[in-house]
Amino acid sequence: MGRMSRITATAGWQACVIAAACMVLALSVAGCGRPKSAGVTLRLSIWGDHQEQRRVEEAARAFEAANPGVKVEVEAVPAMQIAGGITAYEQKLIVLIAAQDAPDVMYLPRERYEFYAEKGALVNLEPFIKESGGEERLAPALLDGMRVHGGIYGLVRDAGTVYTISVQTKHPKEAWALLLHIATGAR
Repeated sequence: MGRMSRITATAGWQACVIAAACMVLALSVAGCGRPKSAGVTLRLSIWGDHQEQRRVEEAARAFEAANPGVKVEVEAVPAMQIAGGITAYEQKLIVLIAAQDAPDVMYLPRERYEFYAEKGALVNLEPFIKESGGEERLAPALLDGMRVHGGIYGLVRDAGTVYTISVQTKHPKEAWALLLHIATGAR
């Protein structure tokens, strides 16, 4: 296969992945608004090495201790690249969203954060930020570049990662508390 054929095939594959992701994300919004249950379990999906996983799991245990009745399950997936520039983590995330089984709180790649926000896959955090004392109570670095079409759908973790909440969460208030804890206490 010539170089130009490989480039064309890769570009075509990327377009198919993005189109499928758009469809999946649009369909995922239908899972919102379920009633709360007694005893809350939140799923936190991350990528990273063993150190990152251990750090986040320690922060999750501290969150559980401070919030009796809330359990946090940390789901760690390697961030290795697969074809088309999508990581194994993001591929798994797209499948979970399509299956109406997205994690409550998750890492997202910063370069595609806006895409997920625009497709309606993320919770607008502005009401939670206001309830928590407003933007001025958060470090400016957490909000840098997070505004999408008048809303804030994530907090900055680092140059390549954003913390977000899925619209599929059954426990948005608890998910916000976890996201805020991880974003401000697990750095």
